[in-house]
Amino acid sequence: MPDSRFYDSLGPLTVAELAATAGARLSDDRHADHLIAAVAPLVRAGAGDVGFFSDKRYIADLTTTHAGAVFITEAQAGFAPEGCAVLITPEPQAAYARAANRLHQVWRHTHGSPPIHPDAEIEDGVILGPGVVVGQKARIGAGTEIGANAVIGPGVCIGRNCRVGANATIGFALIGVAVGVALRGDGWEALLAVPAFVFGALLVTALALLWRGASEFYVAVFRIADELTAVRQRLDQLAEAPAPPVASPVVTPGPAQAEPRPLRNQAQTP
Repeated sequence: MPDSRFYDSLGPLTVAELAATAGARLSDDRHADHLIAAVAPLVRAGAGDVGFFSDKRYIADLTTTHAGAVFITEAQAGFAPEGCAVLITPEPQAAYARAANRLHQVWRHTHGSPPIHPDAEIEDGVILGPGVVVGQKARIGAGTEIGANAVIGPGVCIGRNCRVGANATIGFALIGVAVGVALRGDGWEALLAVPAFVFGALLVTALALLWRGASEFYVAVFRIADELTAVRQRLDQLAEAPAPPVASPVVTPGPAQAEPRPLRNQAQTP
């Protein structure tokens, strides 16, 4: 399930609407009006979530899931548990990505809001350089220094006594204390200095938080993953199939060999 600190929920869809959005077919119309509000892995999904299944190695996750719906191929649909809406598609992962793009949206800087969003939480002692942008619900700890023109994305959490270099962009990250983040070539001695007590997960990118067209890219990646999974499953089937019987070779007898002539005694008189 997407982290609510970085993603906004766009509201629930019925299973029928979700099938149309993702390009799937609902196998049983009795589930058509069931509401789905989020995407989630099968092991954590609940009645209001949709997951996907494409790899038989995770069959246990499918048979025990509590998901309200699942994207699955027609050949594997029979493994879905009772009560789970089955959405038939040859590309379960790609369909899942389409559903995620419809149910969730990345938090963006609110149009028309000031550079430092009023919903951001900034403790005393934070130093913000000129041109800094801080998104909504971002949190920055005391003693942290943010360099000029840096962008702190919505929902990002930066601990105390950190240093973010100029022109850096941070999104989808939870950063601990006393962490240094910089772009290459900005004159810092170290690109990233993380002491042992850092507990956050760090994601730094110099690109925009989310480029237009990223959704189509993710769908294409998942489509390729579906095709590779299908190929692997076919190879597994071929490997498990019994080998055809091998015919015994037919040996054709050759012509009889003549009796070897005795060697002539050179000492014998003709």
